[in-house]
Amino acid sequence: MNENDLVEEEILALEKNKEPVAILASKASRIMAFLLDLILIFSFTLMFLSLFIIPKTYPGTLTELKELSSLHDQSQSDLIAKMTPQLKEMLEVGQTIVLLAFWLYFAASEIILNGASLGKRVFSIRVVNEATLEPPSTFDSIFRSGIKTFSLLTWFPIFIINFFLIFFTKKGQAGHDFLSRTIVIQSNLEELTKNNRK
Repeated sequence: MNENDLVEEEILALEKNKEPVAILASKASRIMAFLLDLILIFSFTLMFLSLFIIPKTYPGTLTELKELSSLHDQSQSDLIAKMTPQLKEMLEVGQTIVLLAFWLYFAASEIILNGASLGKRVFSIRVVNEATLEPPSTFDSIFRSGIKTFSLLTWFPIFIINFFLIFFTKKGQAGHDFLSRTIVIQSNLEELTKNNRK
């Protein structure tokens, strides 16, 4: 075996053992994709509730809610005390539907669209398992989406901690990424890397 054959053999061995490489998504593209997803989910959920659920199941509650919201001089506990049981139930059902819509949207889109929500698709980014650079498993997508939804709907301080971790972690991971062992990468570059490995 000559020297060229040895060098060629070493190069092939290095290529086989080479870890997949990907470029992390920018923080700006992550934030913009997230905001676009929030607008989509919120718009759809609000439309669904106001057109189908509230008018048919809880007639008159929107008028009552508007009247109560115009009472600026009252404390929150006074306003809650003035709510009818039907309005309280409508608000609880509405919160549950919003929670489920957010969780379902993030989980289903990441499963169906191979790690990308609609917002992520627009900005050419996607979620992948940090070790394999493959789309997250179904369980990881559901788990990641659940953590993201919970932190989003609890707002402060969990939301702040979860989402602002992207600015302080080496791989730009939010809390839900860290716990589900995922990262967000540029999808077009990841596809090139995957094709080069074949």
